[in-house]
Amino acid sequence: MINLFGWLACAPSPPVQEEVVDLRPDIILVTIDTLRADRLGAYGDELAKTPNLDRLAAEGVLFTESHAVTPLTLPSHVSMLTGLLPKHHGVRDNAGFVLDDEVQTITETLRENGYDTAAFVSAYVLSHAWGLDQGFDVYHDPFHPRDLLKVAAFGEAQLPGNEVLNVAKTWWKNQERETPDVPKFGWVHLYDPHTPWDPPTDWEGDPYRGEIAKVDRW
Repeated sequence: MINLFGWLACAPSPPVQEEVVDLRPDIILVTIDTLRADRLGAYGDELAKTPNLDRLAAEGVLFTESHAVTPLTLPSHVSMLTGLLPKHHGVRDNAGFVLDDEVQTITETLRENGYDTAAFVSAYVLSHAWGLDQGFDVYHDPFHPRDLLKVAAFGEAQLPGNEVLNVAKTWWKNQERETPDVPKFGWVHLYDPHTPWDPPTDWEGDPYRGEIAKVDRW
């Protein structure tokens, strides 16, 4: 006769199955071109109409001493995506420079760690042609060379921010539906505060503030 109770007492206990928690958060990077800190309510501008950005500042971390590494769109964004100064990543101006493939971007690091990645830019100055698409599964910059013939400088070839945001939101929702267990990194670049200004039709006053208020609403 087998002493079943004795056998059970001696049998090793099955390991406790721990719940696996994915600690990789979804990440959204929003960059707003030529946006002055002193034109936001969060930084004391009483004339600003920026309730959404102000709420983000109130609920998150607000930096009071933060400076662009250069007053140029392309090299500034390369620095944001690489953590390097222009003298180290090699992109020193808005034209004539391409980010070298050997330079590691945060996007490449995130994709290596299982992220779906996408970028949606509003200006030709951030076209994939300058190497910023490294690591991105999707890089939305639907500019055509003929667009450049309509403007005085290629930096002025731009898309309205609401169009860019709609495409970005569509991508985000599709990823949530198709790959819900995969973390996402999305970069949205908005160019509207840059000249030439086109504030809302009902806006009165400084057109630059009007463009910022429009972006804040979007």
